[in-house]
Amino acid sequence: MSMTVIAIVVLVVAVVGLLLGMDKGKGKGKDTAKLDTALTYEVQDGLFTDGEKSFLVALEKAVQGQARIYGKVRVADVLRPTQKDKKLWQKSFNQISAKHLDYCLTDNDFRYLCAIELDDKSHSLKKRMERDVMLQDACDSAQFALVRFTARSSYNVEEVRAKLQPLLDKVAARNVVPLSPLKAVK
Repeated sequence: MSMTVIAIVVLVVAVVGLLLGMDKGKGKGKDTAKLDTALTYEVQDGLFTDGEKSFLVALEKAVQGQARIYGKVRVADVLRPTQKDKKLWQKSFNQISAKHLDYCLTDNDFRYLCAIELDDKSHSLKKRMERDVMLQDACDSAQFALVRFTARSSYNVEEVRAKLQPLLDKVAARNVVPLSPLKAVK
């Protein structure tokens, strides 16, 4: 046999061996029924913690219908990477894809006004501080307001409103119709 034929045979055997080896790692030999039943869940107590609920009540009073309020919004649903290079884009996306904002405000046309973060005791931890810096940098690069409030058991509505007033004024400047309940399309 010529060396070329031998090389081709060796290459084919190697490729087949690789394919068979990869197939073994995809569930064969595992008890998939047992794995499926092990993945169980339960409903959490609620969407917000007591502190987040307390802030939400104050926030609703502070915005007085000038903005819509959304809680626990994924950062990647608000910001998107601008990198043209696919690897850099993916790296930037991965940094924000599993993170969420405590609240987001939009106008009646659902255009974002700002994000709101409640800073509780966990924000003094090193890992959380790094996350906060990354989030602030991401919002700054998008020229998107990130408003921070110190978490507490109760909030002064006027203080919350005063901090958000410049952003609420933008809604008025856009001549957006005041909020009304959404109507379902028939």
